[in-house]
Amino acid sequence: MSKQYLNLALATILVLPILAPANGLNLNGLGSRAQAMGGAFVGIANDFSAVFWNPAGAAGFRKEMFGFYATDLIPAATYRLASLIPEVPYVDAKTKTSHYLGGLAAYYKPISSRVVVGLGIGTPSGLGTMWDGGDFTPIPGGTVYDWSSKVGVVSISPLVAVKLSDIVSVGATFNLN
Repeated sequence: MSKQYLNLALATILVLPILAPANGLNLNGLGSRAQAMGGAFVGIANDFSAVFWNPAGAAGFRKEMFGFYATDLIPAATYRLASLIPEVPYVDAKTKTSHYLGGLAAYYKPISSRVVVGLGIGTPSGLGTMWDGGDFTPIPGGTVYDWSSKVGVVSISPLVAVKLSDIVSVGATFNLN
């Protein structure tokens, strides 16, 4: 019987994270069109966001190209700690309005009929929160702390793409984060 509980616990630990929709760090792609396609853009990769999605797609570019994408993430969260026990403090907090800008800018230049070079600069990950430290003073006994965080990644990505045939291309980027 205890083996069944162990198997159930293990299955729960492995399955629950898959079902969790939370994702504050990874922006799940760069480029409006690519995001609207839900990741299927990997197979096409025929606009400026190819540096992020599939560098081989840039091998099809026949003229210079520049594009950019920008996003403004504005997270909102609440925290409530309520108790019927007088010794446990009551807290009702809400994050401050904060803006976390991100995006991608990319430039491509064909240097022959089969080779394209490019450069992308973007933010594939980033977010944060800012809380009013005064809202949490009951927890640490009246002391006000800085309850904020910010995490982000900026990538500089040179690209080379080569068209090997009408149906086969290869490409590579080096992501300097």
